[in-house]
Amino acid sequence: MTGLAAQVALARHESPVRGAQHVGLALALTREMPHTLAALTAGRLSEWRAQLIVRETATLTSEQRTLVDAEIAGVLGEQVGGLGDKELTRRVRAVAYRIDAASVMSRAARARADRRVTIRPAPDTMAYVTALLPVAQAVAAHAALTVAAGTARERGRARQGQVMADTFVTRLTGQATADAVPVEIQLVITDRALLGARHGDRPRDGRIDGHGETPAQIPGYGTVPAAWARALLTPPTPTDRAGLNGATGATGATGATGATGAMGATSDRGPQGSRKRAYGCGGSTPTPSAGALVAMDSTRRTFDGGLRRCLLTRDAGVCRTAWCDAPVRHVDHVTDHADGGPTSADNGQGLCVRCNHTKTLPGRIARTIAPPGRLRSAQDPGRPNLGAPHTVETTTPDRAPISLDRATAAPRLAARHHGQPARTRPLAHARRLTDVSHGRAEVVRHSQQGAHVRSRGRWRRAGACEDDAMSTGTLVLAATPIGDPRDAAPRLADELATADIVAAEDTRRLRRLLADLGVTPSGSVVSYHEHNEAARTPELVERLGMGARVVVVTDAGMPSVSDPGYRLVAAAVEADVRVTCVPGPSAVLMALAVSGLPVDRFCFDGFLPRKPGERARVLADVADERRTIVFFEAPHRLADTLAAMRDAFGADRRAAVCRELTKTYEEVRRGTLTELAEWAEAGVKGEITIVVAGAERVAPSLEDAVAGIRQRVEAGERLKDVAADVSAHTGLSKKALYDASLAAR
Repeated sequence: MTGLAAQVALARHESPVRGAQHVGLALALTREMPHTLAALTAGRLSEWRAQLIVRETATLTSEQRTLVDAEIAGVLGEQVGGLGDKELTRRVRAVAYRIDAASVMSRAARARADRRVTIRPAPDTMAYVTALLPVAQAVAAHAALTVAAGTARERGRARQGQVMADTFVTRLTGQATADAVPVEIQLVITDRALLGARHGDRPRDGRIDGHGETPAQIPGYGTVPAAWARALLTPPTPTDRAGLNGATGATGATGATGATGAMGATSDRGPQGSRKRAYGCGGSTPTPSAGALVAMDSTRRTFDGGLRRCLLTRDAGVCRTAWCDAPVRHVDHVTDHADGGPTSADNGQGLCVRCNHTKTLPGRIARTIAPPGRLRSAQDPGRPNLGAPHTVETTTPDRAPISLDRATAAPRLAARHHGQPARTRPLAHARRLTDVSHGRAEVVRHSQQGAHVRSRGRWRRAGACEDDAMSTGTLVLAATPIGDPRDAAPRLADELATADIVAAEDTRRLRRLLADLGVTPSGSVVSYHEHNEAARTPELVERLGMGARVVVVTDAGMPSVSDPGYRLVAAAVEADVRVTCVPGPSAVLMALAVSGLPVDRFCFDGFLPRKPGERARVLADVADERRTIVFFEAPHRLADTLAAMRDAFGADRRAAVCRELTKTYEEVRRGTLTELAEWAEAGVKGEITIVVAGAERVAPSLEDAVAGIRQRVEAGERLKDVAADVSAHTGLSKKALYDASLAAR
């Protein structure tokens, strides 16, 4: 449900909390409140008022909710749309109280657990601090502040509201005065804004044309004027304090012990084993003047210390998910650490708890597409634009006809490069969509297979019609090298780079292969092995049905051949999903080719059972197989397996043991099963493939053949037909068999 709510929120360009509310509303209306749904459909109710009805009945059971819905519809009827929000809430609440009074008390008890204190920005560099309290506590707190304000007014001090606010701060913080805040304020400001307008700047249309008035930023609050920021860093004068306490309520400069501005290059040494480097943003030079914190990294796995503070400052303390205004609670990797993502500023982002948990759901892909220092400056393409905002692209698995490739850019100070017009940019939500066309974002990718466009979460060839992208996806079985990475097919690198999902038997081996190929996958990487194959298959089939291109790779060779993949292929075929493969090295074919045994007809029997009894039964079943047989075996079981083959197939049966094919110590040992079993007793290492010659045809004697013919004739078959059949299988003359059978009657 969390994943669905997140997708609804992105589709409606709203926060995840609102997405969850929409999903809850839809479920309640469709399952429990048909009359409210009918009024909403007919236009008599707005979505908000339908939400009010659902909210006021949230504590009721499903049956009670249906009763409230029917009563509201019966009593109000068409008038339901004419009521105001408060009146509608009052009426619904009254019906709910009458039907289940106990739920009201339960709701009140649960509400006490939701008590909290929040802060949100207000105009003119002010802020609201709100406490949600039980009514008795709230009234008592307000009364105490009112009494304090009355006492101060008797002494001729400032207005009652000002005194209540100052008393509120002093009693909470323990300060002597309200303006002596002994906490650190993370103020982010350019050097020129800190020092004031530079010499030579001239007003234009009432603005300073330069960096001197670039707005500053306080993480968790937002944008503040540069002049106010300078005043914050300046100790207040007696006149300033008088202005604060005066009847006019004029805003004066406030001092802040410990207030800091992020300036210049700084270094921070965290816990032992961690070394960090940070670079503040300046405004004097073209390089970092776009208002972004430039770089910071760590050798630790977690984001802590200075690196965490850097990211919280860069992201302005607001969740980076598109349209989410929640404060940052988790600082985590964009590309997961388990998938090789580094602990660095480029690969870090601040998220709320809900969005960070949602990011790990199947089908969601996040990647950094514009890390600082990698974009190029428009004025000088040869110089990295270190001020480019850190941008994260998130892809969701839904089919909604909107942009699914959303890029969220980190907030940055409103600034300009030399020669560019000054402009102001919101700090808290500086986000963009890439290549927006008809309300949807499209990302174009170029590869050896040509240009592809990603729209609505699906890739299609450039120029192909939109309907082509709405079809089911493609399952690709990609063969990987069995030893030498140079044996990789040219298509393999391209498939791994452009796949929506890469399902790997061992993600660690996949990372080594990607490094050898010089490939960075654009999609997500998930594990797919024998222990999670049953659970993972439905998830991948669902993504395939939504248009994803899924590439399956195993440790070596072709997936589904003694490796995971068969279940997924069978499920994809059942779901009418296209299945293809990238051909490549095969231990089976290579072992056959170098074995020196007949290869015109062969069969593959995979790994034999580990238990001796089961292994002997399997070998007995194939002892008379005329075709060449290929087996895989582990090196520590090779000697026992060859001995069991000798007993089942015969001591003189020819075979070949292929070891470490395509690797440095490749070896092919040929001989009889007896010779090979003796050789393996000394111990063998490496990956093993066994090739065994088929059983030779042994013709029965004429007497035995005639005895068999007589039994079949007595059972009702024609002598002529039986003689022909036995001749075909034994190689004996049909005429000799026929004549001998007649003579034996």
